[in-house]
Amino acid sequence: MGTARDVHFHMLPDEADNEVVDPRFREGPYPAEEVEKRLRGFVEPPSHAACRRVLGRRVLLLRGGGGTGTGTAAFALLRERFGAGGLIGLDPGLDLTRWSPSAPRGYLLQGLSSDAAAALSETALLALTELLGQTGGALVVVVGNGQALPGDTATWQVPHVPPTAYDVAKGHLLSMAQEGRLPGHMLSMALTHLDEPRFADYVGPVQLPVAGVDVAEELREVAIGERSVADAVENLRTGGDKAVQETLTRLRASAEGLAFVAAVALLEHQDRTVIRQYANGLRDHITERAVQRGAVPPPVPDTSPQWDLLGCSFEDRLTEIRAKLLSRRVVRTNSTRYWSQPVVFQGRHQAEFLLRRLWWDYDGMSEGIWSALRDMPYQLGIDLAAGRAIGVVLCHATGPKWLQPLYEFASSDDRWRRRLAAYALGEVAQNPDLSGAVRAQLRDWSRLRDVNMRCTVAETCAGSFGLSRPNAALDLLHAILQGSDEELKPRLRSAVTFALNVLLTEESNRPAVLGRLTEWLTEPVGSLRRVYAVHAITALSPTASAGPFRPTALRLHLAELIAAQEEGLLPLVTAALENPASHPAMAEALTVVGSSPDSRQRVCLAELLAALSDASNGRRGVVTFLLSRYRARTAAAISEGTRP
Repeated sequence: MGTARDVHFHMLPDEADNEVVDPRFREGPYPAEEVEKRLRGFVEPPSHAACRRVLGRRVLLLRGGGGTGTGTAAFALLRERFGAGGLIGLDPGLDLTRWSPSAPRGYLLQGLSSDAAAALSETALLALTELLGQTGGALVVVVGNGQALPGDTATWQVPHVPPTAYDVAKGHLLSMAQEGRLPGHMLSMALTHLDEPRFADYVGPVQLPVAGVDVAEELREVAIGERSVADAVENLRTGGDKAVQETLTRLRASAEGLAFVAAVALLEHQDRTVIRQYANGLRDHITERAVQRGAVPPPVPDTSPQWDLLGCSFEDRLTEIRAKLLSRRVVRTNSTRYWSQPVVFQGRHQAEFLLRRLWWDYDGMSEGIWSALRDMPYQLGIDLAAGRAIGVVLCHATGPKWLQPLYEFASSDDRWRRRLAAYALGEVAQNPDLSGAVRAQLRDWSRLRDVNMRCTVAETCAGSFGLSRPNAALDLLHAILQGSDEELKPRLRSAVTFALNVLLTEESNRPAVLGRLTEWLTEPVGSLRRVYAVHAITALSPTASAGPFRPTALRLHLAELIAAQEEGLLPLVTAALENPASHPAMAEALTVVGSSPDSRQRVCLAELLAALSDASNGRRGVVTFLLSRYRARTAAAISEGTRP
């Protein structure tokens, strides 16, 4: 009991989840570790040899259906030729007839648009082949089975033949053993269970490769003693669409049961108290809707001696929907620590299937889910869990206004609601076929005067969307910062800073971020972009004062940038010194680096100052700094009796 005092439950009203979701799809270089992670347990499909032959001619059009591993096969082909660090993703909306490769890399285009597909004639492909041959690169275009291509491209096309689910399961188990997640004797046990008849239905020829991954994960749990074989088989069964329909049929007459299963589907992995609170709110919405439709009579309290005052226990309700409680653990955040006991379904895809069926197959359920979210007070993590779950559901939406449901939360004054919309948009944008629509929606929102909508755009850039499309994210942030300095609300400044900080977590984005800040510093006086850039540079100063506009905590460490001789640093330093508002902060930051005990930082600073001196002609701010530094060093040398 002594440690209980360290666990408290206070929650700030303006908190929101700041977790950054890793992208699954990129427009730009793929990090090598990301490629290796994606290809863990990869099983070479039967069509791989044919793909190699065609790719030897520089261009491959790889046809395949969703969930068959077509994209993974494309990654494997390009890694084989260019290494894990040699892959570059292309924009799905790119017109390949106007594109030129820039390096000897493996280029991957997923989610080809209809217009781009129609333009891929034999002439265009021959031109691409020549360009790729000149640079030493290669291109794989992943094409859906239902997408039309010109008839004269047949020699470049290869239909993807996926490996069997059995081979995928076996491959993943072997990979787990190589990674140390499954000791050798346990691997033998798992492989023996894989050949048992009770798993045959889940790794048979009609199953997609992803089913093999699920089987491998379940067999690992069996091998390490986390669950029985019977439980593993049951988990695989309950994760299917048939079991989901059985659950909904069984609960269709119970508002409480439907609300509870929807709560777990929407907020899986959240604490039991969060699940209960949301389910209670959703139950009221479901009951009210049923009464309005005349489906049930208005509830009348039962005063008979048999009235059940306790009702169904939480554990019994979990058992009814094939869910379970995980072990209790302490959650730590910046402002609080508390006990949490997450709730999960037994089936791996049960939450996704259930929420999708409730959302799209039953009128009024999606509105009820939104209404209950609207009425719910903030609980840590619900923006992340609900946003990603809703994003997955929206990937199956139809109609021209399929993103319209996010508008209310995107325009909210509450940051957690804007974060929820941002997580949903980020999840949708990871689908190559839908990423263009998300980008267009964000572009429209970035031009609105509503500061909340612009904040949501920035919050979306501060996640998988921004990391997968850094150039597009910077363009959106540029559009957000439109107008005069009077419009730089604290929430907007914080949202833009958060987005830039997320981009800066990957070193490859640093030059582009520095370049954009340099551009903003040279905007007209009083513009929103210039004011923001000044505050960002002011944060470099160790003694920056708080003031009414506290400098944004942008993760720009000048000493690190100088030591790394970062590309784009010289123009940024020049622009900051030329700007009267940012000059003091940049000058002070440079002076601090000059007195650093790190010899490498001092040497690199000397090189930077030499380049700065060479570019000082006609730049008053730069000359002022260099003269001030010279005078300070001269005065210090005289006082010490040494040469400056």
